[in-house]
Amino acid sequence: MMRLKALVRVSFMQLVSGFKTPSARRSGKTTSSYGSLAFLGFILLYISVMYSGMFTEALREAGRPELIFLLMSISSAAMLLLLFAFSAGAALFGGRDSEMLLALPVSTFEIMLSKTLALFLENLFACYLLMLPATVIYMTGAGEASLLLLIMVIITTPLLALISSSLTMLVGAAVTWLGSKTKGNKLAANIFYLVFFAAVLYFSFNLNSLLPNLAQQAGALMESPPWYFLPFVLFSRAVFGDFAAFGLLLLGSLAVFALLTCLFGRGYKSITSAMRSAKTRSDFKLSSVRSSSQMTALIRREGQRLYSTPIYLFNTCFGLLILLGLSVYATIERAQLAAFLSEAFGAGSGLSAALVAGGVCLLIGTVCTSSVSLSLERNTLWILKESPLEAEEIFFSKALFNMTLCLPVALISCLSLGLALSLSALEILLCFLLAAAVNAMVSFFGVLINLKFPKLDAYNDVIIVKQSMAAVIPIFGSMFIIGAVTALYLTLLSRFLSFPAFALLCILLLASLSYLAVVLLRTWGRRVLARL
Repeated sequence: MMRLKALVRVSFMQLVSGFKTPSARRSGKTTSSYGSLAFLGFILLYISVMYSGMFTEALREAGRPELIFLLMSISSAAMLLLLFAFSAGAALFGGRDSEMLLALPVSTFEIMLSKTLALFLENLFACYLLMLPATVIYMTGAGEASLLLLIMVIITTPLLALISSSLTMLVGAAVTWLGSKTKGNKLAANIFYLVFFAAVLYFSFNLNSLLPNLAQQAGALMESPPWYFLPFVLFSRAVFGDFAAFGLLLLGSLAVFALLTCLFGRGYKSITSAMRSAKTRSDFKLSSVRSSSQMTALIRREGQRLYSTPIYLFNTCFGLLILLGLSVYATIERAQLAAFLSEAFGAGSGLSAALVAGGVCLLIGTVCTSSVSLSLERNTLWILKESPLEAEEIFFSKALFNMTLCLPVALISCLSLGLALSLSALEILLCFLLAAAVNAMVSFFGVLINLKFPKLDAYNDVIIVKQSMAAVIPIFGSMFIIGAVTALYLTLLSRFLSFPAFALLCILLLASLSYLAVVLLRTWGRRVLARL
């Protein structure tokens, strides 16, 4: 039992250690893991309050507030699947400790059980943070404060965590297996990830259209649920004291979790071997070698890594995909878009320009390949450091690649959205210059963030791209700052400043911040790179 407990602890720390910082690493692994949990908890609490508040308001107006537990349980499983599936597959069947664990006097079932229990603990922590705020919001909004309800939510949420853990295991194993089989086929891997993210975006964009009929659709699910929604219906009934539903959910969730653990445990060696196998190419051809400048070669190298790592491509560039989709929509449905903005905001020309600029800058700000590109070098960073390159050339190549990636999309988006909303040529130009200034600032500060929070010891790219501090800070930081500034102008500053004046002030401020980042890279950044 002590051996299993030690294995579970190690596996759990490995799952949540993606946000470790150098200072935390020096002070101890436990401290850094608690910091990771605190950061993850803050994000989950925000998501829970936002979604449960939105769902409860729509359901209360329809007179069915109790359906919040059905909707939040489904939403929680979907969110945890997106958060943990990619890293779970790598943690279950990969990692630097796989060979060491197989050499220890422990069975493969114990190894897999420790990993699945660690995954369950991670999901349990997340489920409590998602369901408890929803419970409080329901009890305050519906006026049904009940101690029995709170107790049932507390004892039933672990069963929801078992369900989400089983889903995460299945999807994570499938994604990891497909990734291992498409290592030599970049196009197939990118198509798979494109379909996956397109499905996520489709359901996200259609969420608002579901809200008016939310109570009716959720009520239909409660009365005659499809088999794949049955666990969530049982959960919703169990929290209100249906002990028969609680018993069925307990037996079913434990059976599925145990079955998956046994299946993966029995085939652990063969599964890990198959996922690590690689094909050798035999179609090499001699060809001439093209020469280019050092900066061009470095930027091209960044592009090749981005294209060859699908999780890196789609996790850092989802903002560009949304912008391109909005551009196509604005071109086709320009009349409807203009009518919607006019009705919603009473937008005049200046306010429409601010909305376009804010939307484009918000999405462009989430694209920051430079914040993880140094970490992705991992054990090959020494090659760059030993090359005849200045530290500034390494930093600037990573920032310039991010700008090269974003500026064409920003130009297309500003033109299409500006023409759809009948903006003037000056307003379209200012929108693009604002987006370019935001992109430059984010690109250079992304390198600084990566130097501050490097993750060179990650056992795969998923940890770096999805769970490292350097990956998360630019996305949420830029969204918060740009969203707040846009809202401030729309609600207050637009009364005193015209859009051109406001845009010019923002461009000057962003240019100053970019210059400050460049100065820091040439001084502090050079010293940090030498120590990495």
